[in-house]
Amino acid sequence: MGIGVIGVVTLVGIDIRGDDWLSVAALGITIVGYSFGPIIVATKLSRAPAMAVITMALVVNAIVYAPLAWVTRPLVPVSAQALWSVIILGVLCTAAAFLVFFALIAEAGPSRTTVITFIAPAVALALGVVVLSEPLTWGILVGFPLVIIGSFLATRRAPAVEAEPHP
Repeated sequence: MGIGVIGVVTLVGIDIRGDDWLSVAALGITIVGYSFGPIIVATKLSRAPAMAVITMALVVNAIVYAPLAWVTRPLVPVSAQALWSVIILGVLCTAAAFLVFFALIAEAGPSRTTVITFIAPAVALALGVVVLSEPLTWGILVGFPLVIIGSFLATRRAPAVEAEPHP
């Protein structure tokens, strides 16, 4: 897991410009939430209805981020296409992701599920390079392989231990 953490820090930390710190802080808060979320769900909320937990998580998230959204809001009108994109991403993609996340917690367990928090930013940055022609930076070149290696090591099955015969 440590290698994955170093990979994520490298992905987002090497190439930070002076005006990116707020974005990196927001990403950090999200990563911490997703890291502890599966453990909380599995230990404290296992009997709660999934939709209620998802709803509360989104409400808390909205409350935390609303002041930041207000401070950084655009000063010009936003296009209808941009608004619909945000609504679709929020409702469909986030809801679907949460449902898959809960299924993953049930299937793989909370500890192994936290690895998704390493993969998500790595995939987002890689897609930014491939799909949006964003620059390929040293942080991505170094961090992406670290995330993949750390995730592989954190999720692999432990080798079976054979019992030694007793004399």
